[in-house]
Amino acid sequence: MATDSFAMRNAEIREDLLEQLAIHEVDHWENEDGTIGFYVKDTKEVDRIANESISVWITSQ
Repeated sequence: MATDSFAMRNAEIREDLLEQLAIHEVDHWENEDGTIGFYVKDTKEVDRIANESISVWITSQ
């Protein structure tokens, strides 16, 4: 299965994002380089969750 990954350097957003990916049962993993890996088939869901996590963080600032 094809995979992709992205970097999330903000610790607060990263923590929330990983928690939300688990809650929504999206397969993901942390790569050795610190990026978050996922399956390409889940790209839309990962994007949605990442955008939500970023929006929540921005709103809290």
